[in-house]
Amino acid sequence: QHGKQPSAAKVEFYYGRTPEGKPAAFILPVKPQGWLWIYDGVRTDRGLFLFMVQIDRTAENSVFGFKVIGNWLGQATNPQDPPSSWKIRQQHIPWSKFSADGDTIFGSALLRVEDYLYIYGTKEVRDKGFRRKYMILARVAQSQIPDFSQWQFFAGDRWVSDYSQTSLLCADIANEYSVSYQPALQKYISVYSQNSMSKNIVARTAPEPYGPWGEPIILYQCPEEDWHDNIFCYAAKGHPEITSAPDELIVTYVANSYDFKRIESDARLYRPRFLLVRFKPSAFE
Repeated sequence: QHGKQPSAAKVEFYYGRTPEGKPAAFILPVKPQGWLWIYDGVRTDRGLFLFMVQIDRTAENSVFGFKVIGNWLGQATNPQDPPSSWKIRQQHIPWSKFSADGDTIFGSALLRVEDYLYIYGTKEVRDKGFRRKYMILARVAQSQIPDFSQWQFFAGDRWVSDYSQTSLLCADIANEYSVSYQPALQKYISVYSQNSMSKNIVARTAPEPYGPWGEPIILYQCPEEDWHDNIFCYAAKGHPEITSAPDELIVTYVANSYDFKRIESDARLYRPRFLLVRFKPSAFE
């Protein structure tokens, strides 16, 4: 994307191709099973890093007929070149986990603070027969992102190298969310769809990247869920990189449907929807 103002900005789209020249996924999994979903990414002196989850189909014939089978760190060492020429190295993230008890995934959100990259993720925990998602947090020096031995994990009130001590932070988080610094509030803010899928887009704030996180506050209620009982909303997150003013935050979300035919016939669905949120200094007090 070139420029921040919609009236003047330009967006270029890239996709992969098969040996026969047909359209294909932009990044293929290094282990050829299923496909990759790109989470958050960051550009550093060592290249462009993309956090990705590997997805495979299940026997379920629905919009949720898939499962997560992997969590990868991709590194494009030549991001200055056109994306079609990127050389992307993939590394399996060793702490990721996928089972009937719940998934553990890193890369939901990334935040750069001074020399560190804070890497947010989710961990699912069984609670009275249900799986609840919690925020988890790692950090690493920006110069050492691909060296997993240098990662540290937030555990209570300190950083440790032992992942098993990682603290569970916010409850009822979503797989996709954002964390950024909000100058108008002088706090860090996390934005997400409540409980992963909800008409409620909520935000929590914290004085530090690791918390403590306040209670969720509803920023917006998505009207699309009232269109039909088979429509749901999800994937809310903030985008400070395209926000123009210090007291604002661009937020996106997606409206989707459980019904394939409705998705195919209603062009209002399954595309990003944009909100402009403006903050007052007294908000979240």
